[in-house]
Amino acid sequence: MPPREWHEVPVFLHGITSERQPTSHAGTYLAFLSLVNASLREAGKEPFTEAPIMVEWGWEASLGQDKCLAEAERLVAAEVLPPTAPRRGISLNPLRRFASGAREAFLFGVADLFYYVSADGSRAVRDNVFRHLATEIDLKRGGRGSRFGVSLTFVGHSAGTIIAHDFLYRLFGWGARPAFGLTFNKVRRLQQRGRLRVRRFYTLGSPIAPFIFRSEALIGKIVNREKLNPEVIGLGREYGLPNPRWVNFWTPSDLISYPVAFLYDTVEGEAVVVDERVDLGESFPGVHSAYWRSEAIAAAVAETF
Repeated sequence: MPPREWHEVPVFLHGITSERQPTSHAGTYLAFLSLVNASLREAGKEPFTEAPIMVEWGWEASLGQDKCLAEAERLVAAEVLPPTAPRRGISLNPLRRFASGAREAFLFGVADLFYYVSADGSRAVRDNVFRHLATEIDLKRGGRGSRFGVSLTFVGHSAGTIIAHDFLYRLFGWGARPAFGLTFNKVRRLQQRGRLRVRRFYTLGSPIAPFIFRSEALIGKIVNREKLNPEVIGLGREYGLPNPRWVNFWTPSDLISYPVAFLYDTVEGEAVVVDERVDLGESFPGVHSAYWRSEAIAAAVAETF
């Protein structure tokens, strides 16, 4: 029988780290959580009181092999950006300076995605992130006889949405035994006993849609006009939670964000996954990080929570 009460725990995963010198995302996570809690109170709902689970990957703060990614990007940039920089003088080409900025954003940002979808990179990131998440979730669960369960609300940004999706798939839907350590398997058993659930999944600036092309199985589903089952990432009806369970925030000015709801099936005629188009008032590439500062998104999270 599912537990009668839940520890509501927010989980944050950053995405593309486009800065030359990345810093901790804790400030960004906590500022967004503060906006969400203020909106929850305004809506007459209980705010989050549990300490959030915060993830770092792809730079020196990582505890895994993926910590070398940012340093490698800086070393490559030092060689390739100077000779590709715009030369002084007047140019009639309005895209010249845009191309320079886009090249830098591509090297420091999109390279993170290339790394994650590579065999070695995905293994390194998953070893780091999945073990960290499993350890933190295990610490939240309480004793064996506790009446409390762990209820997770994921907030993923950019490439972090792909990592979060992969984590949930391996936690809820992957048939083979995961190879991410004993703690991961312990957490997997926790959800199988009804003491771990996903309450909500919020994605900000997600590139999940085009990244289906990394998998032959997913390509086959698209070609055969098949939908993905949201239950395999923990978005089933076991606990009577209302839909939508996954809200995907995207904006047309962000070249890395896409709708995702078209990929997923409905459950009993209800949309489990919905897309929410937002206007963040910025242009690319700066708009890609603007989701974290949006009061409108925080209000939408509170409304759907």
